[in-house]
Amino acid sequence: MRTQAFVLFFLLGLLPMLSAHHILPLENIPTTDLEVTLRVNIKGTKKVKAKVFYYDIVGLNADASAKYLSSGVTTDIHHLTTRLSLKSDFVKIGIKLQWGDEERYFLIPRAEFMNATIHLGEGRS
Repeated sequence: MRTQAFVLFFLLGLLPMLSAHHILPLENIPTTDLEVTLRVNIKGTKKVKAKVFYYDIVGLNADASAKYLSSGVTTDIHHLTTRLSLKSDFVKIGIKLQWGDEERYFLIPRAEFMNATIHLGEGRS
């Protein structure tokens, strides 16, 4: 109970400091995990005649190491939206989209995690 009270008073003391002038950029947040909603607009879907996309998502560090984050199926072939738990040191995320016998790989920079656009014709196979 004392710990909860301390945390509450600590957070209340921080409220005045959390104005729009004090919001940290994503890369400066001092935490190891960050819950975000990844939103990716998918362009070029008319050419592929897909009804669903299977996806795999990995987080990529600056040293080229990677960590598996998520996989699934989306029936909305124009948008991919999913919740991810990201490490603060990820510099990019990699997405593999698969439909039928085709698959493409995409890299999304950190600054675009929450509103990216990918073009199916530009992904690597």
